[in-house]
Amino acid sequence: MSLWLALPYAETGLTPFQGLLARAVQLLVAFPLGAAVLAVLPERGGFVASVGRHTVTVLALHGFVVAYLNRCVTLDIRTYGIPVLVAVTLVTVFVLSRAPVAHAHNRLMAWLAQAVTRPRAPHGHTPAGTPR
Repeated sequence: MSLWLALPYAETGLTPFQGLLARAVQLLVAFPLGAAVLAVLPERGGFVASVGRHTVTVLALHGFVVAYLNRCVTLDIRTYGIPVLVAVTLVTVFVLSRAPVAHAHNRLMAWLAQAVTRPRAPHGHTPAGTPR
């Protein structure tokens, strides 16, 4: 069975009802655990706060890390166990949340946003004042 039930229930050996129940239990456990983590975090500063500043970068880029690792190794909890998968997760979050990675990602996204939203002249026309 996959750690987060990312596989179809039939492939994990669960019936649809068992899979739905397992997912519901995960969500019920995740909410109080998330609230507990937020309750014990300091209001500012520290390592966790530095990771939190670049959450969007981690969210946007972690899929590439997962896809790469899935091509190289099978990230299966039965093979590696929870400690190894947690270590891989922590390393991934640590690397992707560093300021140089976040700044490069932010610059790339700003460039893409500007390229996509830049007004274009109609075909065959140039904006006023632009040499042909």
